[in-house]
Amino acid sequence: MVRCIAIVLFILGGLTCGIAFALPPQWGPEQGDRPYDIQAPNSEEYLGQAIIQFDHALADVYHPDGKTVSFGEPELDNILSKYSVYFVRNLTSLEKAPKPGHIDLRWIYWLQYPTENSVADFLAEMKQLRCVKVVDPNYSRKLYWTPNDIRYLNQWHLTKMKAPQAWDYARGDSTIIISIVDSGVDRLHPDLAPNLWLNPDEDINHDGQITAADSNNVDNGGNTYRDDFWGWNFTNRNNNVNDPFNWAQEGGHGTHVAGCASAASNNLIGVAAPALVSKLLICRIGSDTDPRSVNGALGIDAWSYSRVMGARIINNSWGGSQPYNNEQNVLTECWNAGILVFGAAGNDSLNARRYPGSLTNAICVAASDQHDSKADFSNWGTWVAISAPGVAILSTVFTGTSHGYDVADGTSMASPVAAGCAALIWSVMPDADRLDVKNVLLESVDEIDSLNPSFAGRLGSGRINLFRAVASQFPIDTIVNFTLRDTINGNWDGRIEPGDTAAVVFSVFSPPENAGGINAYFKLVINDPSIVPVVDSIRIGDRQSGLEVGTNRMKFFVPSWVRPHIVTVRVLACGENNNNIRYQKEFSKNFMIGYGYTLLIDDDGGVNYEQYYTASLDSINQPWDRWDINTRGVPTINDINRYRTFIWWTGDRSSDLLTTDRQNLITWMQTNNRALLFSSKYAGRTIGNTTFHQNTMHASNGGVVTDGRVRAVTNDPLAQGLNLLLFGSSGAGNADSSSVLTPANGSTSGWQYATALTSSTVYYPNAQNPLFVYCGFPLEAIHKAGTYAARHTFIQRVLDSFNWVSVRETPTTAVPTGYSLSAPYPNPFNPSMSISFSVPVTGNVNVTVYDALGRSVTTLVDGKRIAGSYSLKWHPENVSSGLYLIRMTAGNQTITKKAMFIK
Repeated sequence: MVRCIAIVLFILGGLTCGIAFALPPQWGPEQGDRPYDIQAPNSEEYLGQAIIQFDHALADVYHPDGKTVSFGEPELDNILSKYSVYFVRNLTSLEKAPKPGHIDLRWIYWLQYPTENSVADFLAEMKQLRCVKVVDPNYSRKLYWTPNDIRYLNQWHLTKMKAPQAWDYARGDSTIIISIVDSGVDRLHPDLAPNLWLNPDEDINHDGQITAADSNNVDNGGNTYRDDFWGWNFTNRNNNVNDPFNWAQEGGHGTHVAGCASAASNNLIGVAAPALVSKLLICRIGSDTDPRSVNGALGIDAWSYSRVMGARIINNSWGGSQPYNNEQNVLTECWNAGILVFGAAGNDSLNARRYPGSLTNAICVAASDQHDSKADFSNWGTWVAISAPGVAILSTVFTGTSHGYDVADGTSMASPVAAGCAALIWSVMPDADRLDVKNVLLESVDEIDSLNPSFAGRLGSGRINLFRAVASQFPIDTIVNFTLRDTINGNWDGRIEPGDTAAVVFSVFSPPENAGGINAYFKLVINDPSIVPVVDSIRIGDRQSGLEVGTNRMKFFVPSWVRPHIVTVRVLACGENNNNIRYQKEFSKNFMIGYGYTLLIDDDGGVNYEQYYTASLDSINQPWDRWDINTRGVPTINDINRYRTFIWWTGDRSSDLLTTDRQNLITWMQTNNRALLFSSKYAGRTIGNTTFHQNTMHASNGGVVTDGRVRAVTNDPLAQGLNLLLFGSSGAGNADSSSVLTPANGSTSGWQYATALTSSTVYYPNAQNPLFVYCGFPLEAIHKAGTYAARHTFIQRVLDSFNWVSVRETPTTAVPTGYSLSAPYPNPFNPSMSISFSVPVTGNVNVTVYDALGRSVTTLVDGKRIAGSYSLKWHPENVSSGLYLIRMTAGNQTITKKAMFIK
């Protein structure tokens, strides 16, 4: 008696995390009156239990004192008495007389008797009775999972299945109900609660939430289940669907499974799941004593309930090696009712069936890993229908003290992932039947047999590709040949420049196997205030699959005052599929407007060192273009004439350095007021004694060093305490040796190698107005660590010094008609902003930055300028975030612009 009291208290304690509801009467062995989960030596079959379908109704009877039940039917009562049957309960009480051609599921009963009596003998005798239709032993089903305490911060499986691309088309359907037949859930988990199914019959005031007023201990829906708000607890015959075990107890299986299928998504917390918004009907069939098992008889009960309550999908992440005839019959009727039933293949790493996953009409799911290999634990076989990710799957858990997240391995995870994918597919083909949805799911996979030759043909049709499945229901699959053309009023050079009207050119293609669509149109979106849309949408009407549609009718205009920068052009493809489901698919691409301030000359022989330079310039908002000598040859003067600033590197090349054509370019740069940052670890030692190197490169050969530390020369106005480290993971790792550059022909050493204090870098003519900065080490090797500066900081320092050149050189553009000061760009800005000004006549110009209190912060320009247009950049140092005023005074004009600096 003491044991019974303890268990009842535990059950009631499990309700404290929710609302205290009045529960329907509780009775039977499943309430803990005696152990009902004693297993036979095969570890699956329950002793003293059977599943029997009769040809007529019997009363539910339970004698806790062990007295034999009796129904007044001599043949039946004799066998019940012989085996001392004391418990009989109908598992399919909701079933009604079947329609022609369907299986009669009425009158399937769960019987229990003393465990010492033979299950096989009892079934053999029952099978001889005329009133018995189907007999089965009852089995313990194992939850297919392998807890994993390694925590991942992302959900790799969603990317692998291309779920984000699928969500471009589909955002799910909350009317599609997924039944989670499992150990229960953490009902209050913030990533599950919004997606829990709510029984409308039990929501008395129909306000979409359950309050104490709804808890009236009445079967409002007429299904014999009182207050079944979110589903039902079949183990304890009440409405508490919470799992009594938590993650720390190696429990909480159902909570993790539910999150794999349909965790609340796009809610700024936790995890996402394929189904996004589909509702979760919770059927708890888990044991009260073993967190890793469920009762097979209760699975039948839960399936019948799920079918009657309107579930479209049922997930079963559990199973065993023995099939039930009654189980097959109930599953068949679920299929006939239009329900997809998913089951886990099992975690034994065997070519062996596990039930219910491999029953007829079930979709059996094997598990794959990050590399599309069969998960080492997953079962396989010709009965497997499909594979889904099942390794290190991040999902919802309850730790015992908090609602959290963790990873787990298992076909238990693969099965609900597949179920959630089916729900999303169904959302875009709502009128389809379960066979159509199943076929789309199985036929749109990625083939993985070639990656698993030992299991070919036994991992199902392949690994789920959710994007391909969803996209197959729409006419638009991808945009191709996406580019911009300046052919409207440009110079046909392929680059959109200030003053041009650009045509957005692309073609839309869909494979023949995709569905058609109606009311298709395209929308141009450019979130850039400097761009003026001209034609931002076009309609193409109804379209069929397999048809390529091209267009150049969308256009935008770039004002003449716009400075060079990257713009993101987005095209939204919109319309409806043939099921009247609207879609919006986004395509985007980055384009340079104008020509970059800096031309990157990639002379490293084809190595991917450019990534270190492009990333650095992007981080300081410096527009760039790139010329790859390896693929395009050495540029001519005409190729580079439009640029003012250059960064040139040679990487690890030790031959063909600074050939004649290269020397001609550098000579042209210096004589035409261009600025160059040059990096080469071999040039100094190979041609450092040549006249060109000493006179034009302003350095001579000083030897070789292996020192990886570069320090600023004390009190040098350009270096200003900026120290560099050439070894580390954020660099290219190619600073095995570098050149010592001895200053020559008027240059100055700005940086030195730390050990020998020999020169590593020279600049010319001076720190206030350098045109040429030459590094004897590879810039791509710079690594940020401690007090050592990042690569982009060094590059920013050099480019800022070059900017003095750009505002002092004679302009080459047409003479402006008036005074102007452009809007700062970007705004707000960090770390620097660009601004341009124009003067129509030669005269004094002052451009000064003031803070919000009117105090002078810095002067950018102060002196005579000839008529023309100029650009400059402000890179603030040692100033606080806030509003700043840029004021230009020239002639009799004063113009002020505002800029917001954000750290």
